[in-house]
Amino acid sequence: MKRPEVTSCTTTFEVFTKHRAVFAERFDDIVYSCVSEILVYGRELRNISNGCELNDALGRGWMCHCRTFDEQLQFVSDIDECLSNTRYRLTLSTGQVIRGATDANGYTERIRSHTATTLDNITFYRNTAFARGCAGVGVEEEEEEEEEEEEEEEGISARNVSLRTVQTSQEDFGLSSKKVVLKNDVRGLTSAEIAACNLLFGKAVNYEKVKVHGREYLLFGLQPDDTAMTPNGELYFNPKHYRQDYTAASNSVLHWFMHEMVHVWQYQLGYPVKTRGAVRLGLDYSYTLKEGRRLRDFNMEAQGDVLADYFILKFKAAPAAMSMKKYATSLTLYEDVLSDFLKDPSSPDNLPPFV
Repeated sequence: MKRPEVTSCTTTFEVFTKHRAVFAERFDDIVYSCVSEILVYGRELRNISNGCELNDALGRGWMCHCRTFDEQLQFVSDIDECLSNTRYRLTLSTGQVIRGATDANGYTERIRSHTATTLDNITFYRNTAFARGCAGVGVEEEEEEEEEEEEEEEGISARNVSLRTVQTSQEDFGLSSKKVVLKNDVRGLTSAEIAACNLLFGKAVNYEKVKVHGREYLLFGLQPDDTAMTPNGELYFNPKHYRQDYTAASNSVLHWFMHEMVHVWQYQLGYPVKTRGAVRLGLDYSYTLKEGRRLRDFNMEAQGDVLADYFILKFKAAPAAMSMKKYATSLTLYEDVLSDFLKDPSSPDNLPPFV
């Protein structure tokens, strides 16, 4: 009688089975550390039936040599930026779940199976500790109970992508890979947006150079959903906050857009928005108006709110959308503080200090 082949999957499953038997009811609360630094609890593994599935669940499917069908995916943006070092949860059409993290070039681990199997979908997770952007004003968070559970154990879900056209195969086993391009919206400013910005910046901004992206600047792993980033003279909004025309949105959303356009103005006049933004932890968005102060006296983010508040108050008469509502009746004070800027918005003397 031929003895069954002993593989790393077999050995792994034998150890796992002993854990499950010894710990009994307490097994559900045991924490297994996944190679992608995701915590996996015993309760998620209770129905595992073999070592191959166990390795997948723990993010080390590449250790399984029992299967002869495989595929590897590389994720890039529509401008060919790699989705690197981002945690994911990949689900096969069989219901099997594989956890892991993309490498520096946006590649997943090799996805292996015993037969040709369709890759159903992949969910990417982000860690909000690594990024800060400009938070939307008056934008309500949309959360679901399922997402709250994912946030607790895996990180906040940033994007789900369907993969149903991709299958594992035996062709070029161990070598093949497929590139998945994550497309997003991008456009120039609308004529209405240019007209609105012209009321504030005049000819100080080259509006033809400005792009508005319906994607996060930090791809799908790092930028919190309810923030926008404008590090390079272009605006990056999470897809759920992207609009075809921000002048047609609510005054609160228009205020957010104008705040981001202040960063465009700063960037085009030579202010190092990206560099300053990388170290802006602690920059205060709030501000104090008083006679004698000038726009240049405020930091990069406070300038954004000063000018956005002024715009909303003067041109939209919508004090409820202001960031600093206590100045809702202080239009004359705004005009005093902004006097140098209003006289010549193209002067670099209006830019904030780099401190």
